[in-house]
Amino acid sequence: MGPYFITMYVYLDDVNENDAPLYVMPRTHEQGATTFPHELENTQGNTWLYTNNDGSTKTYRHELLTGKCGDISLWHPFILHGTQPDSNSKPRISLRYLIKVKDPDDVATCALKNLNKLIFGHLKLKSTRKDLGVGGEAIIKGNHVNNI
Repeated sequence: MGPYFITMYVYLDDVNENDAPLYVMPRTHEQGATTFPHELENTQGNTWLYTNNDGSTKTYRHELLTGKCGDISLWHPFILHGTQPDSNSKPRISLRYLIKVKDPDDVATCALKNLNKLIFGHLKLKSTRKDLGVGGEAIIKGNHVNNI
């Protein structure tokens, strides 16, 4: 089995570099499911070292998703993504959908099923976060994307 949903992001405004565009790191899904906050080290510009929960480290590059109102982006749930604070005076509005596959054995899901076979990390986690205390309070703060 594996993760059988995708994330769909729809910009409802034009989004440029000053409008808190989405940053994504293509191919990071291959590291598998990892606990948040993720083990990332910015080496230079848009190049990062990403270490999964088993200690496997690979280099990836981030991309900036700017776009026009109505632009749609889709990605695997294990693709690392995030935004920086909006530095524009007008808010940026977008919609985020999680689209789940009903039956992973259905022919229509072949692409996602085949993509999941390429993942060399974990497909499931016992705990998704390591930044919260027992009462749910944040004990680790910060967002690596904000350090770009």
